[in-house]
Amino acid sequence: MNAESLRYLDVHPVLPDGSKPELKDSYDALKAPILLNSALASTKVGSPRAARLGADLASRALSTLKLSDADKGILSIARD
Repeated sequence: MNAESLRYLDVHPVLPDGSKPELKDSYDALKAPILLNSALASTKVGSPRAARLGADLASRALSTLKLSDADKGILSIARD
């Protein structure tokens, strides 16, 4: 489910013109757990390819989203 959700958000990365700021906040709030869960799950698989994907997703979350300290803690687990 996370991969499908993330793929959908990647296909529709731009919100319509005139969108309310609350919609942008909701969009980011939805995208953050999808990226974080996908990053953590990828690292748990154990293959080098999955670990690289997990690191890429964690880096993407750090560079594109405003994350809470708790979320950043999840990322440090995913990147180790």
